[in-house]
Amino acid sequence: MKESNFFRWSLLALLLMAFSAPFLIHGMFEGASEMRNSPVRWIPKSFEQRATFDWFTDRFQLPEYVIVSWPGCTIDDQRLQIFADTIEQDRNGPDSSEPWFSSVMTGYEIIQSLQDAPLYLPRNRAVKRLRGTFVGPDGEISCAVVGLTELGIRKNQRTFKHLLDITSRALNIHSDSIYLAGSPIDGVSIDVASANSIRTFMLPSTLLVLLLCRWCLRSWPLTFAVLVTALFGQTLVLSAVYFAKIYFSNVTMNAVLTVMAPLVFVLTVSAGVHLVNYYHDEVQLKGVSGAARRALINGWAPCVLAALTTAIGLLSLTVSQIIPVKHFGIFASLGLVATTALLFVVLPGVMVRWPVTGPAANHANGDRTNAFFDRFAAFIGRFWPWITLLCVGWMVASVFGLWNIKTSVKVLSMLVPESRTVRDYHWMEDHVGPMVPIEIVLKFPQDSQLDLLDKMTLIRGAQMSLEKVENIDGTMSAASFFPPIPSKGGLRTARRAVLSKQLKKEQQQLVDRHFLYGLDSEEQSWRISARAPAVGDLDYGKFLDELKSRVEPALAAYNKKTGHNIEVIYTGVMPLVYNVQRAMLSDLIYSYLTALCLVGILMIVVLKSPVAGFLTMLPNMFPTFILFGAMGWLERPIDIGSMMSASVALGIAVDGTLHFLNWFRKEVQAGCSRQEAVNRTFRHCARAITQTTVVCGLGLLVYAFSDFVPTRRFAFMMFALLLAAWIGDLLLLPALLVSPMGKWFVGRKRNRSSELESLDVTA
Repeated sequence: MKESNFFRWSLLALLLMAFSAPFLIHGMFEGASEMRNSPVRWIPKSFEQRATFDWFTDRFQLPEYVIVSWPGCTIDDQRLQIFADTIEQDRNGPDSSEPWFSSVMTGYEIIQSLQDAPLYLPRNRAVKRLRGTFVGPDGEISCAVVGLTELGIRKNQRTFKHLLDITSRALNIHSDSIYLAGSPIDGVSIDVASANSIRTFMLPSTLLVLLLCRWCLRSWPLTFAVLVTALFGQTLVLSAVYFAKIYFSNVTMNAVLTVMAPLVFVLTVSAGVHLVNYYHDEVQLKGVSGAARRALINGWAPCVLAALTTAIGLLSLTVSQIIPVKHFGIFASLGLVATTALLFVVLPGVMVRWPVTGPAANHANGDRTNAFFDRFAAFIGRFWPWITLLCVGWMVASVFGLWNIKTSVKVLSMLVPESRTVRDYHWMEDHVGPMVPIEIVLKFPQDSQLDLLDKMTLIRGAQMSLEKVENIDGTMSAASFFPPIPSKGGLRTARRAVLSKQLKKEQQQLVDRHFLYGLDSEEQSWRISARAPAVGDLDYGKFLDELKSRVEPALAAYNKKTGHNIEVIYTGVMPLVYNVQRAMLSDLIYSYLTALCLVGILMIVVLKSPVAGFLTMLPNMFPTFILFGAMGWLERPIDIGSMMSASVALGIAVDGTLHFLNWFRKEVQAGCSRQEAVNRTFRHCARAITQTTVVCGLGLLVYAFSDFVPTRRFAFMMFALLLAAWIGDLLLLPALLVSPMGKWFVGRKRNRSSELESLDVTA
């Protein structure tokens, strides 16, 4: 293409972006309005625990529910009944003809039912049965449980605002004094926090990057060209989620995908800075005339390879079992490739139309900067053995920290301690009981010879075993609403006959209360609901193991003794969260190894040497090893934001490596020794590598002030990883190049002279 046509193509690309911008902005806002978050929905339906959970919800039809309480809400507080009546009367939303609330139960109502026929329990025994579920540890504080319809869940934020409003009006208390908990509240809290982090910090991040780009590029036209393309890129990836939902029902905007926007933005800026650096270099060496064409010729290969390796790092996330992480890898990689292609169309035209001349061009490679990097290169040439030993030793020490890595996807760990949801959970667990549900189901085959009373006896025994587990402070089952069952024989036979008839009559009621699936003539499943703490550092894995150790031995002994085949199933939010945590750790390993292998193969092909490809990966593995190793040593759990940064960082680290090696090999081919080639390479690209580190690192670090912890940690991790990548690219890589190992990075014709030069350097 002639250089005179560059501006036409640039103008055409800008017009195309301007034309599509309204559609993309519409898609971005529509997608954000449909955001739904829940760790339950982050797992594919093929996942074993998700399949079990779906089996459970299909049979018991248990609605998602919200637990509501307030100061002074006791089992004798008649406001609970007022609250229940208000929900019953106002099931529909303010502008809907369909119900948002499906049901409501209160501690007041259940205590009354336990004290009435047929149980006639004394108050203290009724309270004991409900302690930890509907009654707090003091035996007085109570709560209400409101079930939501599918519409109410879809409306999420509006549903809970409506719930707070009608509760506040009906009870005449301020909405700040109303406490809410439950998985729908978790999802809404994540929605709000993640959306606020983007809305609040996108503009400050953009302005900071704008100023930093102007400082780096020394040209307002080039700065605006890079920024406009980067802004288009982040709008493109966010809107792509909304449009993809039209064809793929499981694609929806969520908290994880919101991080794509700032990431694609800064990666696009990084590519733009490197491409402009090639242009500045050509202006310095051969003048403005033809500089844009020469910059494209020299820079297209390393820039494309850098974008490709970063895309590989992102695409490696598609091996994840967690749906948002998989989608993050797909959309972010496609967005990055698209914006990189746009940069190659937009920037050359701007370079031709508004060339950089005079002081701006001279500043691009100033004498002071060159003098600094000359001294830096000389330092590396002198102390390369110690630099290599220190960096490699640091990586080896970090490997031992990697064995201690733990993961966490607990909802409360995603929110700052000052958030309302964290406050509400603390109050609820202090005054009512644990808030994380775990469901245990005893499944009886259709040909079971056990009668209803025998089944109820087993349920009660299993429930009593669960109550002995540490950290369980509340259980509920069908046995909670039924009298003790006498053993067989003697005068107790008549009593058992009466109870058997009573239980048969109440089967449908137990089905309606979601404690029983299947009537007497069918395969039956009986549900026991338990609660574990949401607040604190409970190890869900150990907790589930203890749970199973209480239930399974007794059940196995019973099956062996009687010849029955009763199955026990564990499900609910806790097992799902635990399995998400395990999946995150395996995904972190598999995605990183996938990226490592693919990028390593690419580097071997580019360098045409397996040894050089292997050595090149050391500086690129350096950031991930030392950062994640440090998290292991410090026992800091990795959340979903930190997990994604590993593979992304590998791709970004290769970015600087490719540009450095590109210039190094050019200088070696021009006849320079390896030490001199490193010196000249620092002059060519060290400034650009430093600039991209500063621009990308600080542009993302703005999000470290977010109230959404995964976004905050992603920002911190990416900043630290970029800084470590700078060390790997400008300290460890040059040390390897000037060492005897550097001979593998040059062509065969240069090997002998490289060996002689290495001896001189060593001497």
